[in-house]
Amino acid sequence: MNKPRLWTKDFIAVSLVSLFLGLSFYLLLVIISVYAMDTFHSSPSAAGLAASIFLIGGIIARLFFGRWIERIGRRKMLFLGLILNLVMIILYFVASSYILLLVVRSWCSFRYCLASGDFDCSQYYSCGKTG
Repeated sequence: MNKPRLWTKDFIAVSLVSLFLGLSFYLLLVIISVYAMDTFHSSPSAAGLAASIFLIGGIIARLFFGRWIERIGRRKMLFLGLILNLVMIILYFVASSYILLLVVRSWCSFRYCLASGDFDCSQYYSCGKTG
């Protein structure tokens, strides 16, 4: 009886992508409010908005991305999400005002939802849990 292998190429790729997506989300989540207060001298409530606008944008993005993932394809959307992930993280360095930080932060929620939502589907299908 052949047991399916756990450490396959797909499993390692899924694990690494999941790790880096999680790190890009959680590391920024815990420091963004302190960064907004220190760099842009924003109030604590404005700094809280800088952290929570990510969640607001993510809720809005999830309304559309499910349909787009099915229409365009999981693999293409996953790669698009990962490329946008890199671009959006670089844009944090360009944010020179509080408003620009909010714009970048909200767009980051779109790219995260795109990559993670499609990635969740990819995990499901790569484990052979279809049907």
